[in-house]
Amino acid sequence: MSGLPVPPVAERDPLFARLATLARSLAAASVSAEEHADYITLQATVAGLYRLSVAELEHVLGTFPLIATDIRSRTLALFSTLH
Repeated sequence: MSGLPVPPVAERDPLFARLATLARSLAAASVSAEEHADYITLQATVAGLYRLSVAELEHVLGTFPLIATDIRSRTLALFSTLH
């Protein structure tokens, strides 16, 4: 995993603060990350950083069968509205 490229986000970029807020929210949650509403937002936001198309994200999500279908569908739907 350490060899995977990660898109840079400058600290002054408003997206940096948004990502940090989402991550803190998930870290502090009393439920699993996947059950938290911010999880879907974080996934859709990060997919945008990777400049994925809707079709590419759909493919990526399809390779994660352990993530509930509902979560994958909601992530794709949110991503579609944002991009």
